[in-house]
Amino acid sequence: MTADGDKNAKFDIKDTANGFTIDVSYSRYQFVPEADALLVACRSIATTRAYEEAKRRGKEIQPINEQTLRVSTGRNILNGRTSCRAFVEAVWKEG
Repeated sequence: MTADGDKNAKFDIKDTANGFTIDVSYSRYQFVPEADALLVACRSIATTRAYEEAKRRGKEIQPINEQTLRVSTGRNILNGRTSCRAFVEAVWKEG
């Protein structure tokens, strides 16, 4: 499954001078909150989506350092949904 195929994820892609940014909003129902699992999923979706977008545009991006991913989580106790937001900047490879 591609990152686009996850119905729990929404993406906002914006061009920058030397690449693009991806803002991912991800939310899913969890009876027992598992923020760590959601953080892993959110990071993975953001990274995968960046590489998919570069491929779709016919270009390569520099490797994404997970340390540069900005991720935050939250939980709505009324409906049992745990959510996260991830932001990554993809930079085109030189050459």
